[in-house]
Amino acid sequence: MNNEDERLQEKLDGELGMLTFTGQMEVLKHTHPKSRKDKLIALWNKELELSPIPLAAAAVSCLLIFWSIGAYDTSLPLGKSVPLVKSIELVEAGGNIYYKEQYEGRLKQYAKESNH
Repeated sequence: MNNEDERLQEKLDGELGMLTFTGQMEVLKHTHPKSRKDKLIALWNKELELSPIPLAAAAVSCLLIFWSIGAYDTSLPLGKSVPLVKSIELVEAGGNIYYKEQYEGRLKQYAKESNH
């Protein structure tokens, strides 16, 4: 086996003997940055590996936060009570049903017109 390893090494050296690597400084610059610019470039070239479970949990959390912010009604000032539903009274006149407020308004309007 040792003899075979030496033979393979000689063959590899023969095939790659003409090739030379000239980018040592560039590789060292990227792997061991010294200046701020090089460090920023190295940070930009990092690969991020995100597992789907924490990513999904973060997405659901963001959706719940935005949904809860949207559900909060800020139109009414705190501490003041405002009636939510106005009581509605109905009046029957001449076989028809009217809202009391509108019916009385029409009666007043009719009374003004008949007085003139």
